[in-house]
Amino acid sequence: MGRVARNSVYLTLEKGAHLLGGLLLMVGVARLLGDVALGDYAYTISLTALFVPFLDVGLNNRVIKQVAARGNAARYAVSEAVGFKLVLAPVALCTMALAALAGGKPAPILGAVVLVGGSTVAMSLGDTMNAVFKGIQRMGYCAVLQTGLNALLLGLGFVAMHRGYGVVGVAACYLVCRAGYLGVGTGWVGSVAPGLRPWFRPVLRLDVILQGIRNLPA
Repeated sequence: MGRVARNSVYLTLEKGAHLLGGLLLMVGVARLLGDVALGDYAYTISLTALFVPFLDVGLNNRVIKQVAARGNAARYAVSEAVGFKLVLAPVALCTMALAALAGGKPAPILGAVVLVGGSTVAMSLGDTMNAVFKGIQRMGYCAVLQTGLNALLLGLGFVAMHRGYGVVGVAACYLVCRAGYLGVGTGWVGSVAPGLRPWFRPVLRLDVILQGIRNLPA
């Protein structure tokens, strides 16, 4: 099997693991926790998912292109993407919490929103590490990261539900698993492509945002 075909298989596995993991967990919530909990879970996931595009703004696509070009700007592109997300993270989390409060959600759901919101930030940072692997044509790492993340999330999520921790317990599993996704991804980048390991320093520059927007899909 050639590299292009192999990479296509890995990308398909990555997408499939992401979609199937989310679907199976939602089915589990419906079966084990009931309709009311499913509504709370869907609200939490939907609200936090709204902030994913704002955390990225095309910067991951920029990372893929810069890394693939093998230029000196590659590490700066990775670090700038990470730095921008670090700046935006507290703003996004506060906005999520305020939206839940404005919607009159009870404390447990507010807590779930904050937990899944934190996991969304971790996932976004981890996706930047994933973008590095795409840029250096190591798609196998992307597939393993996503498959491992979703398998672990499913396992821990079902354990949390069986033990009676409800939607908040599932939300905590999101945070733990996605933080692990970020940690493992960062470690692998440091091992496979040490020159591309980012600096975890806040970056807020208009030119970085504009460069990201220019790399958004048409």
